[in-house]
Amino acid sequence: MDWLRFGGLCSRAKAAERSGDADTALARLDDALGLWRGEPLTGLSGTWAESARVHMRRAHRTALASWGRLATRLRDPDDLIGPLNDHLADYPDDQLLARHLISTLHATGRTTEAMDVYQTIKRRLREDHGTDPGADLQRAHQTLLGSASRPRGSPPSPGQRAPRPQRDNLSRDIPDFTGRHTELAALLSSARSPSPNATTVHVINGMAGVGKTALATHAAHRLKDVYPDARLHLELRGADKNRPKDPFEALHELLVMLDVAAESIPSSLEQRAALWRDRTAGTRSLVILDDAAGHEQVRPLIPGASGCTVVITSRQRLHELDGARHTRLAVPERDDAVAMFAKLAERERARADEHLARLVDLCDRLPLALRLMANRWRQHPAWSLGEIVGQLEQARDRIAVIGHGSSRNLQAVFEVSLRGLSAPAHAAFVRLGLHPTPEFHLDAAAAVIGEPPGRGALVLEELADHSLIEEPQAHRYTMHALLAAFAHSRAEQELPVTEHRAVLGRMLDHYLSACGEADRMRFPHRHRLRPEIPSPGKGRLFDSAEAAAQWFATERRVLLSVATQARRDFEHHAAALAHALGGFFDAYGPWDGADIDLHRWAVESRSQEENPSGLAHALSDLCAAQIRAGRWEEAQRTIERVLPLFIDVHDTIGTAQSLVHLGRIQHRLGSYSAARAHHRDALALYRAEGHTAGMATCLAEVATCDLSLSKYRAAIDGFNEALALAPTVDDTSRRAQWKNNLAGAYKGLGFYREAERLLFESVTLHRELGNRSAESVCRANVGELRAYRWDYEGAVTHYLAALRIQRETRDRWNEATTLCNLGRAYLELNAPGLAMERLSSSLTIAADLGDAKRKPEILIGIGDVHARIDRDDEAFASYREAVHIADRHGLAQEKSEALARCGYLNIKRNNIRAAREEFEQAVQIARDLEIPEAHQFAAALEATFTPDGV
Repeated sequence: MDWLRFGGLCSRAKAAERSGDADTALARLDDALGLWRGEPLTGLSGTWAESARVHMRRAHRTALASWGRLATRLRDPDDLIGPLNDHLADYPDDQLLARHLISTLHATGRTTEAMDVYQTIKRRLREDHGTDPGADLQRAHQTLLGSASRPRGSPPSPGQRAPRPQRDNLSRDIPDFTGRHTELAALLSSARSPSPNATTVHVINGMAGVGKTALATHAAHRLKDVYPDARLHLELRGADKNRPKDPFEALHELLVMLDVAAESIPSSLEQRAALWRDRTAGTRSLVILDDAAGHEQVRPLIPGASGCTVVITSRQRLHELDGARHTRLAVPERDDAVAMFAKLAERERARADEHLARLVDLCDRLPLALRLMANRWRQHPAWSLGEIVGQLEQARDRIAVIGHGSSRNLQAVFEVSLRGLSAPAHAAFVRLGLHPTPEFHLDAAAAVIGEPPGRGALVLEELADHSLIEEPQAHRYTMHALLAAFAHSRAEQELPVTEHRAVLGRMLDHYLSACGEADRMRFPHRHRLRPEIPSPGKGRLFDSAEAAAQWFATERRVLLSVATQARRDFEHHAAALAHALGGFFDAYGPWDGADIDLHRWAVESRSQEENPSGLAHALSDLCAAQIRAGRWEEAQRTIERVLPLFIDVHDTIGTAQSLVHLGRIQHRLGSYSAARAHHRDALALYRAEGHTAGMATCLAEVATCDLSLSKYRAAIDGFNEALALAPTVDDTSRRAQWKNNLAGAYKGLGFYREAERLLFESVTLHRELGNRSAESVCRANVGELRAYRWDYEGAVTHYLAALRIQRETRDRWNEATTLCNLGRAYLELNAPGLAMERLSSSLTIAADLGDAKRKPEILIGIGDVHARIDRDDEAFASYREAVHIADRHGLAQEKSEALARCGYLNIKRNNIRAAREEFEQAVQIARDLEIPEAHQFAAALEATFTPDGV
């Protein structure tokens, strides 16, 4: 689908350019080129794939040519050199790209580099193609020669750099500077158009080691032509271990840089500031004030007149500097960090190393950490990147490993950041090191700190001002992973054992209380244990089921880490947390085994107690998790332990719930009639207890079994009966799920419009609840309906949207179905290679899950691909295997479809008698099921009879 979007964006760009809107055309080309991910169709071979690749590369080069033509006309040439270099590396013999790069380099004064580009492509064209550069490229070369031959002393042409001024003490530019395109472009754009009324002030703030000075210095070197009078760099030592540089001393250094004699510099701060403003008035000067300690330090150092620009770097926000423009510098994106490390290590091949992404993650993308590790690798060229990653993974003190052998100690850099903190902020930072993840909500942080949320918020604000934490969302904070490791080490050093345990106890009490309230709000009818640990009593956290669901979606990863930490020292908290989270895990995941591990541990913990009810609930939670993960045999063994426990403690609702689990296991194993019987037994128990929510669930489960047995009318009746009870239990999630299943029954009878209406209602409800897994199922079902109505491109769009969610939530069960349907849609779009790839992946997942129900449908799809490319023997084998499996598991509709396909192939083989027998069986099954395919199969059967009736 990226390829389809690429083509659409290129078409819109052409249309915009034809209409005279060059800016929009360039923006559309930016979007299109952003979709390009390197070599297309990797992993696919064959004539079709190679032909498609050639076509795609040709379209990509055409788009690049249009982009280069517009970009060189509309954009700052400084911003184009990097992208043009990258594009030329992809297509090194492209003369048009080379011409754009040469003219851009020349426009920025880098004529020597432009000459090198010309000579390189000239040599490549001769060696690889036996030809010389074209006329346009040769004219660009003549322009370079004319510039190089200009006599000394002649005035520079427009676009050339001004002569180097005398007052320039900038540090050398950073040759391996990488990324920061957005921040750099914003800084350069603003600095090239300084305020006409006052000095322009830019503040770059961020945590230690994030690259503030590197960005400021790199930008300053690209602004030399804009500020010809002075370009000054002053180190303010805000992170100095002893003391920052005071303004009095700083002004002395700045005035000396402007050639003011030391004996002429006034002796008061006010007079020095006045003289500094006087000497910079009327000039175009750029000043970098590096590593500022605070706004009071820098305020006297800012010139007063227009035409000057000051760039300040600081770990603090400096929000009290009126009129300043602020850039909050975060760690780079992962791709930029990967490219940064490869460049710093001077090993471009490192980009392909499987360990590189892991190393970047272990450094949490912090540029200083990446530079230190790159330097270390350069010092040990015999080491593999895997060895370095292993050292970081196994280290008890990762920060010490990162800074080993370097004069730039990462721990010392972080320690300086603590120096300016108040005592409460310092104590808070240390205690936050005991939180199991570097992200946390205000309420959790307040519990860790031991303060009410109001006072806690003020302390957190101070930490944010010093770039020790970030607040990406209101009341939600993050700490860089390396800072969190540093905070944890300080907690281990500074906190006594009693305080250490008290911090963890407050944190776990908070999370257990929040989980319990969210569970009761989101799942009011869930069968649960009574709260076993008193709530801290901090008031109501959630005002709706939707708010509780959103809280879990946000906190999911944190909650798993908290529960894992609790298992070490607070076993009872951990078991209670596992139970409180069971409903959320069931509805929202994650379904990657982490929930199973937690529930299995809870079972072991409960087994040590004299509490059979607690053990029964722990086993029931574990069974539900095993069902979600497709571990049917494990779930069967677990449910065999659960049922007797609930019966022994006379827990009727628990017994009914266990029968529902047993029915779901049998359903997943393809035993639909047995599953239906278990759900009917559970329904009787719920009715006896007057448990309306349980009754509605069982009615829907029975209807689901009817749907799987292709008894569509019975399924419709059952789902409608369940939906009639749903308002009395006020469960939006169940209504959404049942509407989705009801849509499947209507689809089975051919009522597609009604089915699609129900599906979109279900999607809306699930999205409101934040139930992404259920939303993905509905999106996939919409795709299936679109496919039934021959809208295959629309079907692919919905399937891909569903697949993204299923992979994010690790929902392999539904991923198998979506891949199967996606493969079928690709086949209809005449892409058999993509179709076979998706169908094969679906079959692999189905086999891993032991999913008998899916195999016939997938095998039919694989047979269809074989048939499309005239591999009839392979197709027939797939169809016959599908018939065999469907017959064994009572899958009537799948059997009829596979038989019909065998019939079509036998007609093609001129084996009319066999075809007739297969169509007769297919027609009979389809008529019994009352499905619309019966008419199609009957027509095929009729065609097997010759005019004379033979």
